[in-house]
Amino acid sequence: MQHEMTKQLPAINKQLKNIFESGELIRDLVISILETTVGGGKF
Repeated sequence: MQHEMTKQLPAINKQLKNIFESGELIRDLVISILETTVGGGKF
């Protein structure tokens, strides 16, 4: 299951990038600091 998600992640990231660049969604309004992790999985 994780392998499938790993293969799909670049496509998902590309789609999100396009959505934010088009202005359809505003990044600061839809991404919570609690949902974003840094290296090592720490908040």
